[in-house]
Amino acid sequence: MKFDRVTLENIGIHTRKVFHFGTAPLVLIYGANEAGKTTALNGLRQALFGFKLRTPYLTGRQMSADVKALMASGDRLEFSRRKGRPDEVTGTLAGRNLQNDEVSGLLGKLDLGSYERLFGFSLDELREGETALKDARLSEALAGGGLGGMSSLQRLRSDLHESLADLYRSRGTNSKIKLKLEEIRKCSEALRAAQVLPAEVEELQQQLTDLQQHTADVRAEYARMLETKLAAEQVREALPKYRQYCALTRQLKSIDIPAGIDLAFVNQWGDYADQRKKLIGQLEQERLTLESEEQRLEALDGSQEISESEADIEQLGHQAGEIASARSAERPGRAGG
Repeated sequence: MKFDRVTLENIGIHTRKVFHFGTAPLVLIYGANEAGKTTALNGLRQALFGFKLRTPYLTGRQMSADVKALMASGDRLEFSRRKGRPDEVTGTLAGRNLQNDEVSGLLGKLDLGSYERLFGFSLDELREGETALKDARLSEALAGGGLGGMSSLQRLRSDLHESLADLYRSRGTNSKIKLKLEEIRKCSEALRAAQVLPAEVEELQQQLTDLQQHTADVRAEYARMLETKLAAEQVREALPKYRQYCALTRQLKSIDIPAGIDLAFVNQWGDYADQRKKLIGQLEQERLTLESEEQRLEALDGSQEISESEADIEQLGHQAGEIASARSAERPGRAGG
C-alpha cells in the first residue's frame, strides 16, 4: 500500500493539514522546532491504527483523519477515522463499502502499539532505545531494535519469568499447571462419556423411525375422531326433529279410521270447520256492531234523528238477513256431522 494523500483535522496544531505524497519514492517532512513534525508523525500513525484515548493533541474539536492510498493490486483505498470509543471508521475499496474490521485487515490487523514498536520510532522512543542499548548484548540489541526498544524486551523477559514461576510453583496444590491438567482430564472424561457407539446410533435411529410412525398413526386417529365428532354433532342437531317425526308417526298409526268413512269427506269437513270458525267470528263482530247501533238509537232524541238514521237501520237489516242466511247454510253440515 502506498499513500497518496492524508488529511489531519484538529490534531494538535494541525487544524486541517493535507499531506500529498504523490509518486515520490521517499517523502521527507522537515521544519523548525515546534513546527508540528512529531505531531504529524503521530497523526499519520493514529490515522492508520486508531486514536489514543489519552493524547496531548486534543483541541476540544472533533479529531479525525482522511486517508487515500493505492493498493499493490492497483485498487484505490479511501477511509476516514473519527476519534471515539471506539473510533468510527468508514471507507471504500475500488468503490465497495468497507467496515472497520475490513479496513483493519487491509492494514495487517496491527494496533497502534505494535506498529510503534516495530516501525514508527519517534524521538523519545529513539532516546529510550539508545539508553537501553548501552548495557545490552549484541543479540539483545538486535532483538530489541526489532521489538521497539530494549525496555520492551526487558519487560517481556520479566513477564515470562513471572509467568513461569507462577505456572510451575512447587508449593500448594492450586498451581495453574495443575488446574489446567485437571481441567483437561475432566474434559477428556466428558468427551469419552459423550461418545456414541454405532449400535447406539442405530438404536436411536430406529427409535426415531418408530416415533415418526407413531406420530403418523396418532394424526390419522385424530382425523378419524374429528370426522366422528362432526357426524355426532349432526346427529345431535337432527335428533329432536327425528323424535318429533317418530311421535307423529306413532300418533298417526294409533288413529283407527273405520273402513266406511270417505277420507275425501273428512278433508272437506275440515274445510267446513275452518269456514265455520270464520263465520262465527264475523257474526260476533256484527252482533257487537248491532248492539252499538241499538244503544245509539235509544240515545236519539226525536223523529228527526230517527229519519236521518233510516239508511243505517236499513243496512243493518240487510246485514242481519245475510247472517241468518249464513246460519241456515251451516245447519245441513252440522246435521250431517
